Amino acid sequence: MKKNNILIVGSDFSLFQNIQSIIEDEDYDLKFISIFTIDLVNYMETNNIHLVLIDIDEEIIKCIHLGQYLLNEDLIPFCYLSSNADSITIEKVKRTRPYGFFVKPFREMDMNASLKLIFYNYLHKNIDLLKNDKKIIEDVPYRIRHVINYINENINEKIDF
Repeated sequence: MKKNNILIVGSDFSLFQNIQSIIEDEDYDLKFISIFTIDLVNYMETNNIHLVLIDIDEEIIKCIHLGQYLLNEDLIPFCYLSSNADSITIEKVKRTRPYGFFVKPFREMDMNASLKLIFYNYLHKNIDLLKNDKKIIEDVPYRIRHVINYINENINEKIDF
């Protein structure tokens, strides 16, 4: 079975060790890199990272920029880790639309359940987009919806006048 590579970005290696002791699932391969590393993006691409956990306690500005980059690229889900869950911190990070926010100290059950949900939700994110399209179609009046369905069903047929 393929392992999910989780990258922990921070400045404190003890954070990595703490998370490593908490995560019970053998399907995860944890890696740690310093937020101060210059070529972080290249590291993520060359190591086939599936999830990024970003510790924002030390360098919040750099971490927010990383989160914004990951949001714009939309190739890897990411979450923030912090000992601060105050409204100011949440306001700063929510614009990057992370897949989660873990508050230190971590609880084993919470972290394991959240990781499973993050991977599942990211895998199915495109299905959620289709739900939005369905709502738009449902807002169309019945008569027009019927015509659209008829066209879609007969799109390959020849039109005779």
